[in-house]
Amino acid sequence: MSKSSHKFQEEIQSVKTFEQDLKKDREEYIIDVLEYTHKSSDDVYRDLSIGELLMRDEWNEKNPQTPEEIHKFYKETKNYLFDLGNWHFGSHRRFDVKLLAFCLKSRPKKVLDFGAGIGQNAYMLAREGIEVVVADVDSYTLDFAEWRFKKHHVPATFWRVDREPAPNEKFDMILCFDVLEHIPLEEA
Repeated sequence: MSKSSHKFQEEIQSVKTFEQDLKKDREEYIIDVLEYTHKSSDDVYRDLSIGELLMRDEWNEKNPQTPEEIHKFYKETKNYLFDLGNWHFGSHRRFDVKLLAFCLKSRPKKVLDFGAGIGQNAYMLAREGIEVVVADVDSYTLDFAEWRFKKHHVPATFWRVDREPAPNEKFDMILCFDVLEHIPLEEA
């Protein structure tokens, strides 16, 4: 087998492994949300299936206009756990799997996940032995992510970008997905 064929087979195996982990990862996430939110399983399953609608309705109800209001919205919303859970374990999973396979192939030692949300990508990387810094605004969502990492003894560093100075470190890779559309134009 040629060197390129061998590398291709390794990449395919990484993708298959992450895809096989989907059911286990999703179940673990649901158990964690149940424990963290103290909601019933019926409520959690329902809210995960309609997470995007919950976020949309909450956004429309609160109608944040100023950068301060938008920032406050993302700090306080609890529905992001469901919207992002549905995102990572639903239609977005294929992207996450390919991203993680690429990251493993690149062999980074240290990764910054900027705008990490529930921290799912960082969580999967950290479980593979990569040192991760999980960065987002100080929020209910980031609190959940940190709680989840600690619960499962998955090592990571957390950076609350609106409260703490930037780490004086170098990273082999920086992830920043689906973040810019959440930043008010005045701050971009």
